[in-house]
Amino acid sequence: METAEASQGSVRLESLKALGVVGEAEQLAALVALLVRAKNAPERNEAIDVIATVAAKSKQKDQQAESILAAMPSVTDRETKNALLQVLGRIGGARAGDALTAALEDDNAETRTAALRAFSYWPDAAPMESLLKVARTADNELHRVLALRGFVRLLGLDTDRPAAERIRLYQQAMELAPNTNEKKMVLSGLCKLRTIEALQLAAAYLDVDALRQEAEAAVLQIAEGTTGAYPRQSRVLLKKVAGTSTNDAVRGRAEELIKQIEQFEDYIGRWQVSGPYTKENTATQKLFDVVFAPERGSGETARWQYVSTGADSERPWLIDLNKIWGGDDRVAYLRTNIWSDKTQDVKLLVGSNDGIKVWLNGRMVHQNNVLRTIVRDEDSVKVALGQGWNVLMLKITQSSGNWSACASFTDLNGNRLEGLKVSADGAEGSAITLIGDDFSTWRDSGAWQVAGQAYLDPANEKRLASSAGTGVIVNGPDGRTVDLLSKAEFGDVKAHIEFMVPRGSNSGVYFMGRYEIQILDSWGVKELQHSDCGGIYQRWDDNRKPKGYEGHPPRINASLPPGQWQSYDIVFRAPRFDQGGAKIANTRFDKVIHNGVVVHENVEVTGPTRASHYKDEKTTGPLMLQGDHGPVAYRNIRIVPLGDERK
Repeated sequence: METAEASQGSVRLESLKALGVVGEAEQLAALVALLVRAKNAPERNEAIDVIATVAAKSKQKDQQAESILAAMPSVTDRETKNALLQVLGRIGGARAGDALTAALEDDNAETRTAALRAFSYWPDAAPMESLLKVARTADNELHRVLALRGFVRLLGLDTDRPAAERIRLYQQAMELAPNTNEKKMVLSGLCKLRTIEALQLAAAYLDVDALRQEAEAAVLQIAEGTTGAYPRQSRVLLKKVAGTSTNDAVRGRAEELIKQIEQFEDYIGRWQVSGPYTKENTATQKLFDVVFAPERGSGETARWQYVSTGADSERPWLIDLNKIWGGDDRVAYLRTNIWSDKTQDVKLLVGSNDGIKVWLNGRMVHQNNVLRTIVRDEDSVKVALGQGWNVLMLKITQSSGNWSACASFTDLNGNRLEGLKVSADGAEGSAITLIGDDFSTWRDSGAWQVAGQAYLDPANEKRLASSAGTGVIVNGPDGRTVDLLSKAEFGDVKAHIEFMVPRGSNSGVYFMGRYEIQILDSWGVKELQHSDCGGIYQRWDDNRKPKGYEGHPPRINASLPPGQWQSYDIVFRAPRFDQGGAKIANTRFDKVIHNGVVVHENVEVTGPTRASHYKDEKTTGPLMLQGDHGPVAYRNIRIVPLGDERK
């Protein structure tokens, strides 16, 4: 009899699938009623699938959820109620989200399990924070695992979140993963990113026997998208895979990517792009001479986004604008910054589909208004690079079909140029990246080491371990070495700094070598002091009582647990002096943002803080990283010099 009822239920469901004579609300209500009357799991599952299909066609998510919520109070059967929760997860929307969030707090473990499974089907990334909370705090291991799986799945959908933040969340997921299988699942999700940070995180697990196979697969997959923008860092990690893997296919693919890097690494792989720009009733070749926002002033009124080469595996040197926008009769702009260690005449090689204009340091150096298919290095022009940062901007027109560009520099004889660096960060070439392949931007580096990734030492939570690669610096094996001072000196700056400390460790960032923003393991601290993470450290005078004074604790404890990457975004203003050398304005931290939270605004500092490298005050000075107070790692340090205005 049960089989007959199941068959009859299937017939009813098929009828509802074909139903086109009733409204959307009536159809959904009928399906919900059918779900409530379902006699067995196959009927319930079929009803859930049909309801999800019907609901997916509607933009009125909350109205769809109301039909489910209206039915729930009359349902006493636990399996049916849990099935309704699963349907809410397939629908999404605010009302469904509220109901599932409430179910996560239910006294019944089965209900909480059903809510977690429902969130795992959610159509967007909205419930990520709720799932992460459960993964961190639930007493039930099954609930932690389900929450983590759902979190990783939704993190893969959250493409609007900045890449650096997504990497931080993947790292948290790895730390929360309770076993090898879950760590493999996180590595599988990480493969979707194509950033150097994702590559370095995956490579950190190449030395873990139980995860080596998945880590190798992740490195290969991610590297396909990083070889153009980050050839040197990618090559280091690919060489490790090629040299250590026991899998012939893996080694072969790693070697293929290395050869690709060696062939095309001179091409500019990372840009900022702005567009698309159009003008009504204006064809491509006339758009060539229309002035759009990037050509006005410094181009900062335009909206820019980052893009890298590597989308086309057959042509890794190519920036494919169709992948970003597509369309016909339009214009896009690309810009990046080129560092030259000296003033020199060089050859700029460009290709485009279709027309191209080129500016170097604000001066147009090349134009070619054509309709053509891209050919590498088709246009060649002699240009002069200045010592330091140079701004390169391209304008690329589009008629129809393909839309792309490429660019590289050689010496005048067509040979590789040494001493060039490329950075898409910052405006007008002003962003200075202080961490890269070596310590060439720093003074005495002592026992500091370059690494590909840093993480808590599994054998000692008070130490850091690291893996091979570039992009991260660690202050030696025991966390006791020299303070690191930049060769470049700065005054007013906007700084982005990422750091990691193990349990109980301590460091500090000194602007101009004099004014410290504290770094400390302050996770969980309630009563904040100037010496906690994010604090502006106190000044010190042996002749005063008390000797320490003027310290400023952070407003909020924004610290993450030890072993996690954290960030500072800081606007710093140097002191001001009159022509006679008398100080007329104190140092000021306009803003200090710790892990996205504002912890200081408009705080003046009357002089160098304790343990500064210099005791006097000047208009410029080096950035200093404290290296002798315990293990610390840094990465992604970018400095943008600011104008002289005091805001």
